[in-house]
Amino acid sequence: MKNLISLSTLALALLLTAPAGAQTSGQAQPPADDTARLESVLRAIEATPSREQLEAGIPHAAQLLIEAANDTDRDLFTRLRATSLLINFETPESRDALVALTQSSEFEMRRMAYYILGRTFGTSPQHLDSNLIATLERGTRDAHPEVRAHTIRSLRWVKHPGADQLLQNVAQTHSDSELRELARITLERKTPASPSSK
Repeated sequence: MKNLISLSTLALALLLTAPAGAQTSGQAQPPADDTARLESVLRAIEATPSREQLEAGIPHAAQLLIEAANDTDRDLFTRLRATSLLINFETPESRDALVALTQSSEFEMRRMAYYILGRTFGTSPQHLDSNLIATLERGTRDAHPEVRAHTIRSLRWVKHPGADQLLQNVAQTHSDSELRELARITLERKTPASPSSK
């Protein structure tokens, strides 16, 4: 099994590092090869490529991932995978796409969007603002418990006083006892113990 995973990872790396648009069509439009590369990335479960790897193998990778995440003709797995790979792109377009995906009718998409939103933009000075905190706060009130839980987990990575206050509020007042406990634990993990307390 380990060898199979290693071979899959190597195959993905080779695929991504092959010259983009290797066809000799001479056209400026993304060739079919880029679509094939994107499909391979979206269906590979053993490897998570970096932004550099994605952009080296797939021109306009961020835009193609956003399109894939929003393509309701796709299966849920590849849409979730596309959403998760947006963690590599700290851009206004990626943020807007993730915020929009938090409104999805599918809880799995909302769950992923909230989590990646917090993980990607939680430490970004140019993107971390009260609007982001308000969006994450909405996630803590989502109708689905898994969405609420993943939103709380994402707040661990958000370096903003509003995120800490949100965690405290959930830990103290939320009607869901499991979510209260998760918020308490997440807040503790955000605040490392001092050396003397170890």
